[in-house]
Amino acid sequence: MSEKPELTCRKCNIPFHYPLQRNWIGRNVLFFLPIRVFFCARCLISRQLWLTNTEYRKYKRVI
Repeated sequence: MSEKPELTCRKCNIPFHYPLQRNWIGRNVLFFLPIRVFFCARCLISRQLWLTNTEYRKYKRVI
């Protein structure tokens, strides 16, 4: 059985360290968009990814 790939940062190409909660506008105004936010500790920046639930299940869970 093959192992799932990890979500990686586009800039430094290492796995994301942890997920973040979306900001107020993202949660309350743009709630219908499948945007997920992850933090990269190497770049010290949060990245927003367009991932639906089915696409997110294809990757290893970011804890």
